Amino acid sequence: MRLGGLIAQQRKEFDEAERLLQAALNIRLTLNNYREVAFVLISLAQLAQEQKNYDSAEKYFLEALDLAQKIADITIQVSVSSYLGELNIEQNRLSEARKWFEHAMPMSKEVGRVEVIARIQYGLAYVQEAEGHADIALPLAQEALKIYERLQHGDLAKVQKLVEKLTKAE
Repeated sequence: MRLGGLIAQQRKEFDEAERLLQAALNIRLTLNNYREVAFVLISLAQLAQEQKNYDSAEKYFLEALDLAQKIADITIQVSVSSYLGELNIEQNRLSEARKWFEHAMPMSKEVGRVEVIARIQYGLAYVQEAEGHADIALPLAQEALKIYERLQHGDLAKVQKLVEKLTKAE
């Protein structure tokens, strides 16, 4: 069900995606599979975010975070915290975004998932640059760029653009 929902989302069939993801959520809740419940909540949040339904996205992300804390899953906690940072950037709530990224950074290093570390570094760099702190933003963006280059990540061009902008500003 969850995979079907993600495929429907890719096809921009948002009503079908919502229906399938809600069905997947209900099944996982019935099975008391809380880790999987958190993953479906994240998927629902990302679906809502894509549709610019920010209140619903935040609600789902916070539910997933709360559940991840209850089951002591730091990997989910760090991912959701970084997603909340990105959600706040998208709404131009930079101080909230910074708080989420700063909250996620120590956990990301503990977990050691380099893609998540890079996402958080980029988010922090973006916020610092927007707040007029290019000197703080540049090293963060450069570190994120190194990781994204190694991974050939889909957001590589976005990070390269920020590094170029910050380098010119310096």
